[in-house]
Amino acid sequence: MEVKKARFLQQEPYEPIPECVITDKIFFQCFQRECIPEAIVELPDSGGPFTFVDATFQQGFIVEGTLNITPVDETDPTLNRITFTLRIPFVVRVRNAEGCTISVESFVDFFKDDAVRIPENPFDEFSFNIVLETRSEALRTTIRNNCLVMTIGALVIIKVVGRVELIVLSLGYCVPDICEEFVPRDICEEFLDLPFTQIFPEQLNAL
Repeated sequence: MEVKKARFLQQEPYEPIPECVITDKIFFQCFQRECIPEAIVELPDSGGPFTFVDATFQQGFIVEGTLNITPVDETDPTLNRITFTLRIPFVVRVRNAEGCTISVESFVDFFKDDAVRIPENPFDEFSFNIVLETRSEALRTTIRNNCLVMTIGALVIIKVVGRVELIVLSLGYCVPDICEEFVPRDICEEFLDLPFTQIFPEQLNAL
């Protein structure tokens, strides 16, 4: 093994070589769109009226203790029913009557009930994980009775992931660029280096 490694290191730059890596492999994935017509976010009791500024969404996750995976068809062992609660946290910013911006944390929950395919696993030591990706946005916002009412749309991707070893073609190790040292901006120095400019008004043309 050491001899093979030394031979690989002697390859010419950017010549593809096979290497073994440990990585997460996606065995199955599917996507859905979800929409909540009215997600209610309670605003502070005082300081209104408020105006909506923006909303920042975080990555959705499976609420602990809600994931259940059940085989569906004995003739097809890869087909499974999966249920869980998907939670998407977010932070909204509103502006009060004095012009100050206030942040309010909240979240929305989706109940998921889907069919996924999980490969047969003959080894107890190997396990699959359910991994989620979400892309969310506020489609519409309204302030009503001191509450922010949001219509939220979310793209949800469900993935069946297992950690495996794979042979991949590699171009070698990455070579990082040299870090550029940060130099604070000296406004005075920049001003002193400016070329001389006209300081008098333009003369009028003689009549």
